[in-house]
Amino acid sequence: MLISHKRAFLATALRRSGLLRVLEVLARRPGLLVLGYHRIGSLAGNPFYDGVFSATPDDFARQVRHLRDRFRVLTLDQVLAGGPELALREPCVLITFDDGYRDNVDLALPILQDLAVPATFFLPTDFLEQPRLFWWDRLAYILKHNPVANLETEVNACLMAPPDDIPGRLDQLQRRAEIDVPEAELARSLLMDWDGARRLLGSGMTVGSHARSHRNLAQLDEANQRDELLGSKAVLEANLGVEISALAYPYGVADAFTDQTCELAIEAGYRLTFGFQGGINRPGRPPRSAISRINVGHADTPDLFRTRAAMLSAFGRSVV
Repeated sequence: MLISHKRAFLATALRRSGLLRVLEVLARRPGLLVLGYHRIGSLAGNPFYDGVFSATPDDFARQVRHLRDRFRVLTLDQVLAGGPELALREPCVLITFDDGYRDNVDLALPILQDLAVPATFFLPTDFLEQPRLFWWDRLAYILKHNPVANLETEVNACLMAPPDDIPGRLDQLQRRAEIDVPEAELARSLLMDWDGARRLLGSGMTVGSHARSHRNLAQLDEANQRDELLGSKAVLEANLGVEISALAYPYGVADAFTDQTCELAIEAGYRLTFGFQGGINRPGRPPRSAISRINVGHADTPDLFRTRAAMLSAFGRSVV
C-alpha cells in the first residue's frame, strides 16, 4: 500500500509540474497498448477478493475517456487484421477484460456503450457451464466470514499447494473456519452467464477464450493443455455462434505458458494470444510468445493511470 501511495504521489507531482504533458507528447509513438481489466465496482462491502478490482465505475469511465482522447481505440478484429507484426502507424490501445465477472456486463458495458468504445472479454468456459467461485474469491469469502481466530497454517497450506490440490485445501480451510459457502449460488451472482456473454456480442463487443478452468497451462501436460485450449474454443463457438480467434492465457505471466503452450494454441486455431508481461507492443516487432498487456488496478488514481499510459507509450515501460 505504501508503494502505491508513493507511485500516486509521483504521478500527481508530474502532473502539477507540467512534465506529464511533456510525457504525453513523447507518447505519440506508434504502438499498441493493451490494458487488462478484471472487475469494475467498489471495494466497500465486497465479500470476495479485493485484488481483482480494477476500477470503480466513475474511474473506469474517466479512464476510457482518456484513452479515447489520447489513443486510437482498436477492436480485436482490427488487431487481428494487423497480424502478429502489428503494422501500426499511431498510438493505439485495446481494452480487454478477463475472467467473466458479471459486473463487466452490468457496469462496464453501459460505460463502453455510452462512450462508443469497444472492448474484448476473455471468458473461462467452465465457469459459465457450471458456476463456481474462482479459488481466490472462495478463499477471500472464507477469511472474511471466519469466526475462528487463527487460520494462518491452513491459509499458507492452501497458497503453497499445487493448483490441482487447491480445491481440497479450501475444503479443509472451510471446515476449520466453521462456515458454509453456498458456492453455486454465490457464483451465479458474481459471474456472468451465457446470456451476459451474448449481450456483450450484441452490443458490439468481442469475446475471446480464457481457457476452460483457469489453470496455469504451463503446469499441465500436453493432453490437458490441448483440452483447455480446444475445449474452450469449441464451447464458446457452440454457445455464441461466432468464431473465437483470440486467447488470453490464464494468469498470463511468463511462467504461466510455455513454447509448447504457444504451439498448441496455434494448432487449436487461435490467431492471437495475450499474456500479462507488461510493456507496449511496437509495430514490426512480432511478440516472441504473446501480445503484452498491462494490468489496471484499483490503486491507479487518475494521475497514475495517465502517467503509466504515457510512460509505456513513450518508453515501453513505466517506473510508476
